[in-house]
Amino acid sequence: MLININIMSLVSQNVNMNKEYSTDFICTYKFHKEIKEQDFFYRTQILQLFNMNDWNDDLIDKKRDKLFDIMCSDARFNEFLNNFNKSDDNFLNTFLIFCSNDTERKKMIFTYLFSFDLFDLTHMCICDKINIGVVREDNMNKLQLNIMKK
Repeated sequence: MLININIMSLVSQNVNMNKEYSTDFICTYKFHKEIKEQDFFYRTQILQLFNMNDWNDDLIDKKRDKLFDIMCSDARFNEFLNNFNKSDDNFLNTFLIFCSNDTERKKMIFTYLFSFDLFDLTHMCICDKINIGVVREDNMNKLQLNIMKK
């Protein structure tokens, strides 16, 4: 009986997460040839992830913070954030210097994962966590390899 309750709790959590975050799409913004189209679809797919119709920075920040908590509950993803070394991205490094604690640092890195170059791979990890409860190793590896290329 206890096992059934735990399974029902997990199903209930996934249903709630799926209302907050859409995992039923594949990121296609990089498939477009024109930069303007790529940017338009990138922004559109960020809104799609958060089940939003209009851009609202404050609401996106709040939803991203909730998603950060969900993603940090995944051991593989949390380890990735903990072990994230300095990036070749000077812009990110500038902000990491000002992070006063580990949580701020991890949130800054998580925000960085929503950048144009990484969002499609980050989205696959988010889909894993929401849909199957864990981030699959192959998707985590793709994200890490892409960061190392930068």
